[in-house]
Amino acid sequence: MSMIIGLPSSWMTASPPKTSNPSAAAAPNAASEDGWHEALGRFAKRGIPFAIAQEHVAGDLVKFYGVRSDAAPASANWFEWFYHRDQGMLGYSFEVSKLRSAAFDAAGALGLEIFGGDAVIQEDGRPMIIDINAWPSYARYRERAAQAIADHLAQRFERRVRIVSRQGVES
Repeated sequence: MSMIIGLPSSWMTASPPKTSNPSAAAAPNAASEDGWHEALGRFAKRGIPFAIAQEHVAGDLVKFYGVRSDAAPASANWFEWFYHRDQGMLGYSFEVSKLRSAAFDAAGALGLEIFGGDAVIQEDGRPMIIDINAWPSYARYRERAAQAIADHLAQRFERRVRIVSRQGVES
């Protein structure tokens, strides 16, 4: 379950999302009622008008990176993933194609062409996207990502409509 909380006016009355994870008490800032209010208060002080909170999802944490082009099918777009190094593993099996599909669907919904994020692989093998970012670090894959981004931008430029006139080329 996720909830959207409007800030700053309602941050004092919002309750923390319920969690079925007993280790959530170790999570910073949202493990208690006070921590929840403190975290929301910091958002409000920074002028952030909304926060989205999601209850804990148990499973294996994976990071992913992608470059998405509407001119090609998702299967032809660049995509890499790996298990997050600082997390314990439960060893849930999953289909990479489902992670890829979920990641590209989330990126598409947000209009992102260059993206990265985190997903939790649940016990039944379903990926749950918990975070997605534009222009991530591309740790581990910087060289391959740089080439994929360059290729994507070159293809995008080639597809751009250009008007040729006596004064030159206009885009």
